[in-house]
Amino acid sequence: MGQSRKLRRTLRGIVIFLSLSLFGSGSYAAYLMIIKPITTTVDKIGATTTGKEIDEVTDVEVEAVKPISLLLLGIDNRPESGSLNSDIIMVATLNPETKSATIVSLPRDSHLSPGKGLPSRKANYYYPYFHNKEKLTAYKHTRDLFGNFFQIPIDAAVSVDFDGFRKMVDELGGVDIDVPMNMRYVDNADGTNINLKKGPQTLNGKQALDYVRYRKSNMGTAESSDTERNKRQHEVIDQMLGKVFSLGGVMKLNKLMEIAGDHVQTDIPASKLLDFFQKYIGIDRSKIQYISLEGEWISPFIELSQEEIEQARQALKDTLEGKTATPQTSEDGSNVSSATTTPAPGTRP
Repeated sequence: MGQSRKLRRTLRGIVIFLSLSLFGSGSYAAYLMIIKPITTTVDKIGATTTGKEIDEVTDVEVEAVKPISLLLLGIDNRPESGSLNSDIIMVATLNPETKSATIVSLPRDSHLSPGKGLPSRKANYYYPYFHNKEKLTAYKHTRDLFGNFFQIPIDAAVSVDFDGFRKMVDELGGVDIDVPMNMRYVDNADGTNINLKKGPQTLNGKQALDYVRYRKSNMGTAESSDTERNKRQHEVIDQMLGKVFSLGGVMKLNKLMEIAGDHVQTDIPASKLLDFFQKYIGIDRSKIQYISLEGEWISPFIELSQEEIEQARQALKDTLEGKTATPQTSEDGSNVSSATTTPAPGTRP
């Protein structure tokens, strides 16, 4: 029984990791090197499962190629933190016909008032709230909440924990980042010890996690905004995808899949995961619009701009409806079409 559950977790991890990487490649070469071998492997070990580790699995239809929306969560489940806070919250819409996608990053401290008997709290409060009430339905209720906020139906949720992110970066040999400033922060309560120096360098898994998490400082270095942190997350994801789809990355896929099997979860049924990946791998990286919502810090919350919220909602809907955004170019050359956006990976000036 234990081996069967481990097998299901590994199978799930194989396809979730690759489906998360759909933003990294739409090439036929990727199909030959990755999807075809994975299909063969799945056939050998058995793609069907019985029983459910998540009670409310999504009924997302992947048999037909159609636009889809996803909730993406980065979960802090470190034993030292004693929490399940979702430090990274993104909503993505993907359209396989236009080969485009929109990804909206929501600051974790955003002030939300969802109503329906739910308390008014920070955005990262709700996943652990639902998880603590009923673990098996946490994804469904969290999807519904953020779907109501962005006024779109969210078809499925995918989460990765901090330890999985760190291990993946280490397995890929680190990420090459030009750190824009010194970053220093210590929290003895949960073991956080961020100590990054300004300048170009290769960050290991722990350092990359520190880089995407850094915001506050208690050691004299400059602080960072949530928007800057969201942009750093996009930067590291871009680096990881580039390495995954390099020859060296492909050679490491087995280990990466093993890591994903232990640290990534979704409410997409295992029987549909491979089909999901095959349907949505063709997204064009140059047609991915990244949007980082901004707001005003009014302790203890970030109060989001209603105008930016409406712009983000419209951008997500436009992708689902097959409308292509017409980017405007900011002074730094990045693509801007609504709220605060950054260009797709691979299209930086």
